[in-house]
Amino acid sequence: MNYQEYVLHLNADKRFKDIRKKLMSGQPYYDCDIFHILDEKVLGSDKFESTLKPGKTLYRAREIRPEDYTNDKGLSVESYGDTYKTKGYSEQESVEPPIGVVNCDGRNNTSGVSYLYLADNEVTACCEIKSGLRSLISLARFVVDRSLRVIDFSQEKEFQMSESVQEGLSWGEFFTLLMLRYCQPFADKNEYRVTQIISDYIRKAGYDGISYRSFITYGVNYTIFNSHKSNIRFIDSRILSHQFSKEIFWDFNNSKAIQCDDEDLVYDRDVADKMLRNIKRAVEKGSDNKKHEVLSSKTDQLENLFKEWEQAHENESPDYLKKTINGEFITKLRFRRDGIIEETIFSKEKRKVLFVDDSCLSGTTFL
Repeated sequence: MNYQEYVLHLNADKRFKDIRKKLMSGQPYYDCDIFHILDEKVLGSDKFESTLKPGKTLYRAREIRPEDYTNDKGLSVESYGDTYKTKGYSEQESVEPPIGVVNCDGRNNTSGVSYLYLADNEVTACCEIKSGLRSLISLARFVVDRSLRVIDFSQEKEFQMSESVQEGLSWGEFFTLLMLRYCQPFADKNEYRVTQIISDYIRKAGYDGISYRSFITYGVNYTIFNSHKSNIRFIDSRILSHQFSKEIFWDFNNSKAIQCDDEDLVYDRDVADKMLRNIKRAVEKGSDNKKHEVLSSKTDQLENLFKEWEQAHENESPDYLKKTINGEFITKLRFRRDGIIEETIFSKEKRKVLFVDDSCLSGTTFL
Protein backbone atom coordinates (compact mmCIF):
# COMPACT_ATOMS: atom_id res chain seq x y z
CA MET A 1 0.00 0.00 0.00
CA ASN A 2 1.50 3.31 -1.08
CA TYR A 3 1.09 6.62 0.72
CA GLN A 4 -1.88 7.72 -1.39
CA GLU A 5 -3.76 4.48 -0.71
CA TYR A 6 -2.93 4.80 2.99
CA VAL A 7 -4.47 8.30 3.11
CA LEU A 8 -7.57 7.12 1.21
CA HIS A 9 -8.04 4.31 3.77
CA LEU A 10 -7.68 6.76 6.66
CA ASN A 11 -10.26 9.06 5.12
CA ALA A 12 -12.68 6.16 4.64
CA ASP A 13 -12.23 5.16 8.27
CA LYS A 14 -12.89 8.71 9.47
CA ARG A 15 -15.95 9.10 7.21
CA PHE A 16 -17.47 5.90 8.51
CA LYS A 17 -16.77 6.78 12.16
CA ASP A 18 -18.43 10.16 11.68
CA ILE A 19 -21.52 8.46 10.23
CA ARG A 20 -21.64 5.95 13.08
CA LYS A 21 -21.39 8.76 15.62
CA LYS A 22 -24.25 10.63 13.94
CA LEU A 23 -26.52 7.55 13.84
CA MET A 24 -25.71 6.56 17.41
CA SER A 25 -26.28 10.05 18.83
CA GLY A 26 -30.02 9.62 19.25
CA GLN A 27 -30.53 12.96 17.47
CA PRO A 28 -32.46 13.34 14.17
CA TYR A 29 -30.39 11.63 11.51
CA TYR A 30 -32.27 12.34 8.28
CA ASP A 31 -29.49 14.61 7.05
CA CYS A 32 -26.85 11.94 7.70
CA ASP A 33 -24.35 11.39 4.91
CA ILE A 34 -25.07 7.64 4.80
CA PHE A 35 -28.35 8.11 2.90
CA HIS A 36 -26.65 10.04 0.10
CA ILE A 37 -23.99 7.31 -0.10
CA LEU A 38 -26.63 4.56 -0.24
CA ASP A 39 -28.48 6.38 -3.02
CA GLU A 40 -25.34 7.03 -5.04
CA LYS A 41 -23.36 3.82 -4.51
CA VAL A 42 -25.68 1.02 -3.41
CA LEU A 43 -29.31 1.25 -4.48
CA GLY A 44 -29.74 0.14 -8.07
CA SER A 45 -26.05 -0.74 -8.38
CA ASP A 46 -25.00 -4.04 -9.98
CA LYS A 47 -22.27 -4.24 -7.35
CA PHE A 48 -24.77 -4.55 -4.53
CA GLU A 49 -28.09 -5.67 -5.96
CA SER A 50 -28.69 -9.41 -6.21
CA THR A 51 -31.66 -11.73 -6.67
CA LEU A 52 -32.88 -14.64 -4.60
CA LYS A 53 -34.30 -16.89 -7.30
CA PRO A 54 -37.36 -19.16 -6.98
CA GLY A 55 -36.42 -22.60 -5.66
CA LYS A 56 -33.65 -21.32 -3.37
CA THR A 57 -33.71 -23.13 0.00
CA LEU A 58 -32.99 -21.20 3.20
CA TYR A 59 -32.95 -22.24 6.86
CA ARG A 60 -34.01 -20.91 10.24
CA ALA A 61 -33.06 -22.45 13.59
CA ARG A 62 -34.62 -22.03 17.03
CA GLU A 63 -33.49 -23.56 20.30
CA ILE A 64 -36.30 -25.73 21.66
CA ARG A 65 -37.61 -24.73 25.07
CA PRO A 66 -38.48 -27.60 27.44
CA GLU A 67 -41.86 -26.05 28.25
CA ASP A 68 -42.86 -26.34 24.59
CA TYR A 69 -43.17 -30.12 24.94
CA THR A 70 -46.42 -29.48 26.81
CA ASN A 71 -47.72 -26.92 24.31
CA ASP A 72 -49.08 -27.37 20.83
CA LYS A 73 -45.94 -26.19 19.04
CA GLY A 74 -45.73 -29.00 16.47
CA LEU A 75 -42.91 -30.99 18.10
CA SER A 76 -43.08 -34.74 17.51
CA VAL A 77 -40.97 -37.89 17.25
CA GLU A 78 -42.34 -40.88 15.31
CA SER A 79 -40.75 -44.33 15.29
CA TYR A 80 -40.85 -46.62 12.26
CA GLY A 81 -39.21 -49.88 13.27
CA ASP A 82 -35.63 -49.00 14.10
CA THR A 83 -35.75 -45.53 12.53
CA TYR A 84 -37.10 -42.21 13.80
CA LYS A 85 -38.52 -39.15 12.12
CA THR A 86 -38.79 -35.86 13.95
CA LYS A 87 -40.74 -32.69 13.44
CA GLY A 88 -39.54 -29.41 14.88
CA TYR A 89 -41.62 -26.33 15.49
CA SER A 90 -44.74 -25.83 13.40
CA GLU A 91 -44.94 -23.24 10.63
CA GLN A 92 -46.46 -20.71 13.01
CA GLU A 93 -43.55 -21.16 15.43
CA SER A 94 -40.87 -21.25 12.68
CA VAL A 95 -41.67 -18.06 10.81
CA GLU A 96 -40.93 -14.60 12.14
CA PRO A 97 -42.87 -13.69 15.30
CA PRO A 98 -45.95 -11.45 14.93
CA ILE A 99 -45.47 -7.68 15.06
CA GLY A 100 -45.46 -6.46 18.63
CA VAL A 101 -44.26 -9.78 20.05
CA VAL A 102 -40.60 -9.00 19.42
CA ASN A 103 -39.65 -6.98 22.50
CA CYS A 104 -35.93 -6.59 21.84
CA ASP A 105 -33.69 -5.09 19.21
CA GLY A 106 -32.22 -7.30 16.51
CA ARG A 107 -29.36 -6.62 14.16
CA ASN A 108 -31.74 -5.22 11.54
CA ASN A 109 -35.03 -4.73 13.37
CA THR A 110 -35.96 -2.38 16.17
CA SER A 111 -38.03 -3.61 19.11
CA GLY A 112 -41.57 -4.40 17.99
CA VAL A 113 -40.62 -4.86 14.32
CA SER A 114 -40.56 -8.38 12.88
CA TYR A 115 -38.29 -9.59 10.06
CA LEU A 116 -37.50 -13.15 8.97
CA TYR A 117 -33.85 -14.07 9.68
CA LEU A 118 -32.53 -16.96 7.58
CA ALA A 119 -29.25 -18.59 6.54
CA ASP A 120 -28.12 -20.20 3.29
CA ASN A 121 -27.10 -23.48 4.96
CA GLU A 122 -28.03 -25.66 7.92
CA VAL A 123 -24.87 -25.20 9.97
CA THR A 124 -24.91 -21.40 9.73
CA ALA A 125 -28.54 -21.32 10.83
CA CYS A 126 -27.76 -23.51 13.85
CA CYS A 127 -24.61 -21.63 14.81
CA GLU A 128 -26.26 -18.21 14.60
CA ILE A 129 -28.61 -18.93 17.52
CA LYS A 130 -25.65 -19.75 19.80
CA SER A 131 -27.41 -22.70 21.41
CA GLY A 132 -26.08 -24.43 24.49
CA LEU A 133 -24.23 -27.73 24.32
CA ARG A 134 -26.60 -30.73 24.23
CA SER A 135 -29.57 -28.47 23.57
CA LEU A 136 -32.20 -29.40 21.00
CA ILE A 137 -32.77 -27.26 17.93
CA SER A 138 -35.70 -26.95 15.55
CA LEU A 139 -34.32 -26.45 12.04
CA ALA A 140 -36.90 -25.17 9.54
CA ARG A 141 -36.61 -25.13 5.75
CA PHE A 142 -38.01 -22.36 3.59
CA VAL A 143 -38.16 -22.08 -0.18
CA VAL A 144 -38.21 -18.88 -2.24
CA ASP A 145 -41.28 -18.79 -4.52
CA ARG A 146 -40.78 -15.40 -6.18
CA SER A 147 -37.66 -13.55 -7.24
CA LEU A 148 -36.62 -11.35 -4.33
CA ARG A 149 -34.49 -8.22 -4.73
CA VAL A 150 -31.76 -8.20 -2.10
CA ILE A 151 -28.93 -5.81 -1.27
CA ASP A 152 -25.79 -7.90 -0.92
CA PHE A 153 -23.44 -6.96 1.92
CA SER A 154 -21.87 -10.44 2.03
CA GLN A 155 -19.07 -9.90 -0.53
CA GLU A 156 -16.35 -7.28 -0.65
CA LYS A 157 -16.84 -4.77 -3.46
CA GLU A 158 -14.24 -3.43 -5.85
CA PHE A 159 -14.16 0.20 -6.88
CA GLN A 160 -12.04 1.94 -9.46
CA MET A 161 -9.02 3.69 -7.99
CA SER A 162 -9.88 6.80 -9.99
CA GLU A 163 -13.29 6.95 -8.27
CA SER A 164 -11.70 6.80 -4.83
CA VAL A 165 -9.05 9.38 -5.70
CA GLN A 166 -11.65 11.74 -7.14
CA GLU A 167 -13.78 11.58 -3.98
CA GLY A 168 -10.89 11.48 -1.52
CA LEU A 169 -11.50 8.14 0.22
CA SER A 170 -11.30 4.41 -0.42
CA TRP A 171 -14.84 3.19 -1.12
CA GLY A 172 -13.70 -0.39 -0.86
CA GLU A 173 -12.48 0.28 2.69
CA PHE A 174 -15.63 2.23 3.57
CA PHE A 175 -17.99 -0.58 2.56
CA THR A 176 -15.80 -3.19 4.21
CA LEU A 177 -16.32 -1.30 7.49
CA LEU A 178 -20.07 -1.07 6.82
CA MET A 179 -20.35 -4.80 6.03
CA LEU A 180 -18.46 -5.66 9.18
CA ARG A 181 -21.23 -3.98 11.20
CA TYR A 182 -23.64 -6.58 9.83
CA CYS A 183 -21.70 -9.59 11.07
CA GLN A 184 -19.65 -8.32 14.02
CA PRO A 185 -20.95 -9.52 17.43
CA PHE A 186 -21.93 -6.76 19.87
CA ALA A 187 -22.56 -7.19 23.59
CA ASP A 188 -24.37 -3.85 23.61
CA LYS A 189 -27.43 -4.04 21.35
CA ASN A 190 -27.43 -0.26 21.04
CA GLU A 191 -24.66 -0.87 18.51
CA TYR A 192 -27.32 -2.38 16.23
CA ARG A 193 -28.70 1.10 15.65
CA VAL A 194 -26.40 1.67 12.65
CA THR A 195 -27.53 -1.47 10.78
CA GLN A 196 -31.16 -0.96 11.84
CA ILE A 197 -31.27 2.50 10.25
CA ILE A 198 -29.48 1.40 7.08
CA SER A 199 -31.69 -1.69 6.72
CA ASP A 200 -34.85 0.35 7.19
CA TYR A 201 -33.75 2.77 4.47
CA ILE A 202 -33.12 -0.14 2.10
CA ARG A 203 -36.55 -1.57 2.92
CA LYS A 204 -38.20 1.77 2.18
CA ALA A 205 -36.43 1.82 -1.19
CA GLY A 206 -38.49 -1.24 -2.16
CA TYR A 207 -36.04 -4.08 -1.59
CA ASP A 208 -37.15 -7.43 -0.14
CA GLY A 209 -34.14 -7.98 2.09
CA ILE A 210 -30.39 -7.88 2.64
CA SER A 211 -27.64 -10.48 2.82
CA TYR A 212 -24.48 -10.44 4.92
CA ARG A 213 -21.80 -12.82 6.21
CA SER A 214 -22.00 -14.95 9.31
CA PHE A 215 -19.24 -14.06 11.75
CA ILE A 216 -19.17 -17.70 12.95
CA THR A 217 -19.20 -19.84 9.78
CA TYR A 218 -18.65 -17.31 6.98
CA GLY A 219 -21.89 -18.56 5.47
CA VAL A 220 -24.49 -16.07 4.27
CA ASN A 221 -27.33 -14.74 6.41
CA TYR A 222 -30.48 -13.11 5.06
CA THR A 223 -32.93 -10.69 6.59
CA ILE A 224 -36.18 -10.77 4.64
CA PHE A 225 -38.38 -7.71 5.07
CA ASN A 226 -41.36 -9.00 3.12
CA SER A 227 -41.84 -12.65 4.05
CA HIS A 228 -45.38 -13.12 2.75
CA LYS A 229 -46.15 -16.71 1.75
CA SER A 230 -46.24 -15.67 -1.89
CA ASN A 231 -42.58 -14.67 -1.55
CA ILE A 232 -41.06 -17.31 0.71
CA ARG A 233 -42.73 -20.45 2.03
CA PHE A 234 -42.23 -22.77 5.00
CA ILE A 235 -41.57 -26.38 3.92
CA ASP A 236 -40.90 -28.39 7.06
CA SER A 237 -38.78 -28.61 10.18
CA ARG A 238 -36.84 -31.26 12.07
CA ILE A 239 -35.06 -31.66 15.39
CA LEU A 240 -31.29 -31.52 15.75
CA SER A 241 -29.04 -31.80 18.78
CA HIS A 242 -26.13 -29.48 19.45
CA GLN A 243 -23.92 -32.42 20.26
CA PHE A 244 -20.36 -31.15 20.40
CA SER A 245 -18.67 -27.87 21.22
CA LYS A 246 -17.07 -27.56 17.79
CA GLU A 247 -20.32 -26.59 16.05
CA ILE A 248 -21.26 -30.21 15.32
CA PHE A 249 -24.95 -30.97 15.05
CA TRP A 250 -26.69 -34.35 14.88
CA ASP A 251 -29.35 -34.53 12.16
CA PHE A 252 -31.77 -37.19 13.45
CA ASN A 253 -33.81 -37.45 10.25
CA ASN A 254 -30.79 -38.17 8.06
CA SER A 255 -28.77 -40.06 10.71
CA LYS A 256 -25.64 -38.00 10.20
CA ALA A 257 -23.53 -35.30 11.78
CA ILE A 258 -23.07 -31.90 10.16
CA GLN A 259 -20.62 -29.11 10.99
CA CYS A 260 -18.59 -26.27 9.52
CA ASP A 261 -15.65 -28.54 8.65
CA ASP A 262 -15.83 -32.13 7.44
CA GLU A 263 -13.32 -33.59 9.89
CA ASP A 264 -14.13 -35.86 12.84
CA LEU A 265 -17.83 -36.20 12.04
CA VAL A 266 -19.33 -38.94 14.17
CA TYR A 267 -23.00 -39.93 14.47
CA ASP A 268 -23.47 -42.47 17.27
CA ARG A 269 -26.68 -44.29 16.33
CA ASP A 270 -27.16 -45.99 19.70
CA VAL A 271 -26.79 -42.77 21.69
CA ALA A 272 -28.96 -40.86 19.20
CA ASP A 273 -31.74 -43.45 19.39
CA LYS A 274 -31.70 -43.27 23.19
CA MET A 275 -32.00 -39.48 22.98
CA LEU A 276 -34.88 -39.78 20.52
CA ARG A 277 -36.75 -42.20 22.77
CA ASN A 278 -36.40 -39.73 25.63
CA ILE A 279 -37.57 -36.84 23.44
CA LYS A 280 -40.53 -38.94 22.22
CA ARG A 281 -41.56 -39.74 25.80
CA ALA A 282 -41.26 -36.08 26.79
CA VAL A 283 -43.38 -34.91 23.85
CA GLU A 284 -46.01 -37.61 24.42
CA LYS A 285 -46.10 -36.89 28.15
CA GLY A 286 -46.51 -33.21 27.35
CA SER A 287 -49.46 -33.98 25.07
CA ASP A 288 -51.13 -36.11 27.74
CA ASN A 289 -50.59 -33.44 30.35
CA LYS A 290 -52.16 -30.84 28.08
CA LYS A 291 -55.23 -33.04 27.58
CA HIS A 292 -55.64 -33.36 31.33
CA GLU A 293 -54.98 -29.63 31.84
CA VAL A 294 -52.14 -30.10 34.28
CA LEU A 295 -51.36 -26.74 35.84
CA SER A 296 -48.05 -25.04 35.24
CA SER A 297 -46.79 -24.79 38.82
CA LYS A 298 -47.20 -26.24 42.30
CA THR A 299 -48.68 -22.95 43.44
CA ASP A 300 -51.43 -23.25 40.84
CA GLN A 301 -51.99 -26.88 41.82
CA LEU A 302 -52.39 -25.98 45.49
CA GLU A 303 -54.80 -23.20 44.66
CA ASN A 304 -56.85 -25.48 42.43
CA LEU A 305 -56.95 -28.27 45.01
CA PHE A 306 -58.09 -25.86 47.72
CA LYS A 307 -60.96 -24.68 45.52
CA GLU A 308 -62.00 -28.29 44.93
CA TRP A 309 -61.79 -28.96 48.68
CA GLU A 310 -63.96 -25.90 49.38
CA GLN A 311 -66.57 -27.20 46.95
CA ALA A 312 -66.50 -30.64 48.62
CA HIS A 313 -67.22 -29.03 52.01
CA GLU A 314 -69.57 -26.27 50.92
CA ASN A 315 -72.50 -27.80 52.85
CA GLU A 316 -70.65 -27.95 56.18
CA SER A 317 -71.22 -25.30 58.80
CA PRO A 318 -68.27 -22.98 59.60
CA ASP A 319 -67.93 -24.40 63.12
CA TYR A 320 -67.89 -28.04 62.01
CA LEU A 321 -65.22 -29.85 64.07
CA LYS A 322 -62.55 -32.25 62.90
CA LYS A 323 -61.01 -34.38 65.60
CA THR A 324 -57.35 -35.31 65.44
CA ILE A 325 -55.67 -38.44 66.70
CA ASN A 326 -54.03 -36.62 69.63
CA GLY A 327 -57.32 -35.12 70.79
CA GLU A 328 -56.96 -31.61 69.35
CA PHE A 329 -59.98 -30.05 67.62
CA ILE A 330 -59.48 -27.96 64.49
CA THR A 331 -62.34 -25.92 63.08
CA LYS A 332 -62.91 -25.33 59.43
CA LEU A 333 -62.06 -21.66 59.93
CA ARG A 334 -58.43 -22.64 60.59
CA PHE A 335 -58.01 -24.41 57.27
CA ARG A 336 -55.58 -22.62 54.90
CA ARG A 337 -54.32 -22.85 51.31
CA ASP A 338 -50.71 -23.35 52.40
CA GLY A 339 -51.12 -26.84 53.80
CA ILE A 340 -49.23 -29.95 52.71
CA ILE A 341 -51.10 -32.07 50.22
CA GLU A 342 -50.98 -35.84 49.85
CA GLU A 343 -52.21 -35.88 46.27
CA THR A 344 -52.71 -39.68 46.09
CA ILE A 345 -55.17 -39.55 49.00
CA PHE A 346 -56.86 -36.46 47.58
CA SER A 347 -57.53 -38.20 44.26
CA LYS A 348 -59.41 -40.95 46.09
CA GLU A 349 -61.28 -38.87 48.68
CA LYS A 350 -61.24 -35.08 48.51
CA ARG A 351 -62.73 -34.73 52.02
CA LYS A 352 -59.60 -36.20 53.59
CA VAL A 353 -57.38 -33.36 52.35
CA LEU A 354 -57.14 -30.50 54.85
CA PHE A 355 -55.37 -27.14 54.75
CA VAL A 356 -54.24 -26.02 58.19
CA ASP A 357 -52.61 -22.80 59.38
CA ASP A 358 -49.33 -22.89 61.33
CA SER A 359 -51.08 -22.20 64.63
CA CYS A 360 -51.97 -25.90 64.88
CA LEU A 361 -49.85 -28.02 67.17
CA SER A 362 -46.81 -29.63 65.63
CA GLY A 363 -47.37 -33.25 64.75
CA THR A 364 -51.16 -32.97 64.52
CA THR A 365 -52.60 -35.72 62.38
CA PHE A 366 -56.16 -35.75 61.07
CA LEU A 367 -58.54 -38.69 61.18
